Formats: sequence, structure tokens, C-alpha cells
Amino acid sequence: TPADGGNYSCQYVSDDETSSTSEALELVVNRPDTPQFESSATVVGLEERVILSCLVSFGGSARVIYTFIQPNKALFTTKDRRITISRFGSSNIGEYKCKISILETESELSNAVWISLKPATPSLSTIRDNLFLNGSTVLFCSNSDTEPPEKQFIFMKNKEVVQEGRDHDVTIQDFSPGKEAQYTCYVEIRNAQNNGTIQSESSNAIQISFAWSSIILTSNLTEVTSGDTVKLTCGSAGLEILREYYFYKDNFLLAKKSTITSEVGIFLASFSKADQGNYSCRWNPVATGERPIWSNDVSLTCVSQFHICECHCPNHIVQVNITSEEVQKVVHELEKDLKMPKMNLSSTHRRKVSVADYNPYSTSVGYVAILMLVLVFGSIVLSDSRGFAMFVYKKVLCCQR
Repeated sequence: TPADGGNYSCQYVSDDETSSTSEALELVVNRPDTPQFESSATVVGLEERVILSCLVSFGGSARVIYTFIQPNKALFTTKDRRITISRFGSSNIGEYKCKISILETESELSNAVWISLKPATPSLSTIRDNLFLNGSTVLFCSNSDTEPPEKQFIFMKNKEVVQEGRDHDVTIQDFSPGKEAQYTCYVEIRNAQNNGTIQSESSNAIQISFAWSSIILTSNLTEVTSGDTVKLTCGSAGLEILREYYFYKDNFLLAKKSTITSEVGIFLASFSKADQGNYSCRWNPVATGERPIWSNDVSLTCVSQFHICECHCPNHIVQVNITSEEVQKVVHELEKDLKMPKMNLSSTHRRKVSVADYNPYSTSVGYVAILMLVLVFGSIVLSDSRGFAMFVYKKVLCCQR
């Protein structure tokens, strides 16, 4: 151990008590060689497994203790040169090192390895189909994992960036033929090691196309009085073929109708504030195999039919001075008018009324009690019935004689 280091010598003593001392020998306890830190991966996906290794040049020993220094400054000591992080997360991002110790002698810290978290591959979707009309609103949404919390979403249009930032959705207003393209996205996080970035793999691609056909949604009212009935009509031009019309409110399915006519309508009876919102319809030909087409949006608002009336009361307060005796008199009259006789209270009536209990358990207990009473009194009567019968029989014989 380090405490055993120093100068050593020996002394020889002969029989005639003469002695001689050897030359001094210095023993130095050297520190173990600096280990080499390695990781199975430096960019790890969320909840993936990563293996950390602390390697030494002399092949190891039973007395070697390995200490792994993690990003949160925690020390993990083991006799195994390898440890495993089974589910890597954002809390595991950082710089890793290790050192070894033999007995009480520690080596220097190993090289540092920075391990980063790779963001998960996002999934791109739209709130409607991939075929849109002129002037439509297209919304893309990218669903990704919750870790790491600070990440950027980059949306691509034909491999060109159209939006990047913390928002996980992008909106295209007033869709037109020039905006049809293939859209993708990916997630990007900051690499704290070198202030760089780490990108996820690209999401699925969505091809947005332009629909030249059109359907129109109309309403007989736009500002609806509470309680009125609204008729929404969805119409399309073309041949009379079997069509399916889907009516939506705020992008949630409201009704479905099938018809061969070029238009169809639904009614919203007793319109209220809960019915306010944006309405649209989707046209879906059944037999021709054409792609569905969305209509324009119609916004409906509810106007209350009640109006607040004006108050014509005077805006000043008339103060009247009265004596305490007059106050007591008024209070006494109020108590007399408000006081109710105790006999008229429902609680008084309920005290003398038995309330039926229809609980099956209570009914069963009552039946058992009745049966017990019948058995007790019945056994008494039956035990005396033979003697009573003999008594009656003897009386009848005596009367006949």
C-alpha cells in the first residue's frame, strides 16, 4: 500500500558483536495505470441500452475496484469493469469517466466520453385527407416523445424548411395549387457537449394534392338566435351517383348521409351556445373510386333572445330613523308571521309513522322471525293437541251414555 513505501535496509550482527549495515533500498508504490473509458454508443435513443466499460492495460485483478463517474456526479463502484444503463433517458445525458483503485491506491481519471440522447423519429399527420380545395386550411401535426423537453420541430416542404421552432404543428393558410408538395419533418435537440445539434430520423412523408372539384356548404342562418333551427346544405355538381356526405363540427364527425342527389342537408334544432363553431362537410363518392373532397367552413354563432331590462328604481337611498322599541316590535311581528306550529312540521308527523323497509336483507330477517314464532307456538299447540282430543272424545262418550 502507499503506507509501505520508503527506504529499507538490513543490519548484520556477528558473534563478536560487530555489525554492518547494508545499503538503503527505496520502495515506491506506483499508482495504477490510467484506465481507458469506452461506451457502446455515444448517441443513444430513448430507453435504449448502453454499455459502459473501464479498461486497464494489465488485464485486471481480483483486487481492482472500478469507479464510474456519471453526469449527476454520482459514483458507482463495482468489481466489474462494465456496467449497463438499461433505459437511457434525458437524465443520463452528460460526460462519463472512470478510475480504478488497487488496495488503497487510486489511478488518475480516465478519458471523458460524452453520451447524448437521440430524439425519437416523429410521425407526421394531417387533420383531414391529403386532397384539399383552394382556400382550405391545412394543419400538420408531429407527435414525438416527451424527452428531451427542449427540442425543435423542423417541417420540410420538398426538402426545404418551411417552419422550425418549439411548435409541433404547422398551418398552411389559403391552400392553392402552388402549395401542393411533399411534406416531412424531423426533431432536433441541442448537444450540450459542443453546442451543436442532434437530429432525429426524418418522419413519414405526406403528399398534399390540390382538388379541382368542389363542394359548397351553405347555411340558412349565420347569426342564429337561441332556440332557432339551422339548416346546413352540402352540395356538389356532377352526375347523380351514390355519394356519402359527412358533416363535421370543429373537425369532429357530426352526421353521415348517403344519397344520389347532388346535395343534402341536416337540421340543427333548438340552436344554443353549445352548437357554436365551424361546420364543414366532406363528399365521398362510393362507386367511382374518386378521392374525398372537403367543403368550405361555415361559422355559426348564437345570439341570445333575451335582453337585460333597465332598472327604474331610484338611485338614492331613503334613510328613516326609528327607535329600538319600534325595531323590536317589527321583529316580533316578523317572528309571529314566520313561526310555524310544531305539530305541523314533517318531522313531528314522521315520528308516528313506520316507514316500510324494502331491503331484501331486512325482509329475509322478518320472514325468519315469523317462522321462528310459528314454530315455537305451533310446537306448544301440537304437544297438547293429543290430550285435548282425548278430553273431547271422553266428553262425547259420556254425553252419549
